[in-house]
Amino acid sequence: MSAKSNRQRRKRKEGSRKANDRILIIAQGSVTEIEYFNELKSLYRLPGIQIINESHSPENIVKKSKNAISREEFDKVYFVVDVDASSKNQLEQGFAQARKLSTRNRTCQFIVSNECFEVWLLAHHSKLTHVYTRATLSAKANTLGLLENKKHLAESFPFHNLDQAMKNVKMHGPNEIGSKNSTAIPHLLKAIGVMKDL
Repeated sequence: MSAKSNRQRRKRKEGSRKANDRILIIAQGSVTEIEYFNELKSLYRLPGIQIINESHSPENIVKKSKNAISREEFDKVYFVVDVDASSKNQLEQGFAQARKLSTRNRTCQFIVSNECFEVWLLAHHSKLTHVYTRATLSAKANTLGLLENKKHLAESFPFHNLDQAMKNVKMHGPNEIGSKNSTAIPHLLKAIGVMKDL
């Protein structure tokens, strides 16, 4: 992605991340989420963060990621998933497995978007006033120019609107499914040092 005026390097805000924390973000989505977190990593100069994709159901993401997690000594691991294609049981199994994988030195948590990641993307533009389906959320993100070709972040994506997105989004905690059209993404952004307050 090319640098636009709204993507100029930003000074990192004081979040909860220690400078030497090693953080792994494992995204269920293979395009949009990966592009979003890689761009944040670049914009906010976050060297201790690794971002990978594991396109599996929540209960299998933890299993499939164990080798990557144990190969390197990560302090925090975040599984970024959507509710849309997962049952409540699959999500709860994933939460339980993440708790088991956590140690005294490593925290593992699920960051869930209900219905999908587009809830967070749309919050950069405006507040959602209705409950929308995944298809409608995706269509709105494309119509508003936040996404291109249905999945790719637009070159002009408004990363500078993070504070506004916080005000616009309905938020729930890590390891929670949350209500329709809500997300736990702000908790992850605070953990990696991009946002200070929730």
